[in-house]
Amino acid sequence: MASYSSLAEEAWGETYPEAVDSIRVHIQRLREKLEADPSRPQLLLTKAGIGYFLAKPG
Repeated sequence: MASYSSLAEEAWGETYPEAVDSIRVHIQRLREKLEADPSRPQLLLTKAGIGYFLAKPG
């Protein structure tokens, strides 16, 4: 699992107040590229209050 702050630190070297919005945009763009139906993600999932994770295939 990856939290917003850990993703921001990996991507930009630090976290900042607008990082959550930036990460959400990037996650949505990834879903549009990877998911058959981005509005119903099956691969790149969100766990409320925790962060993002990749689902195991199959």
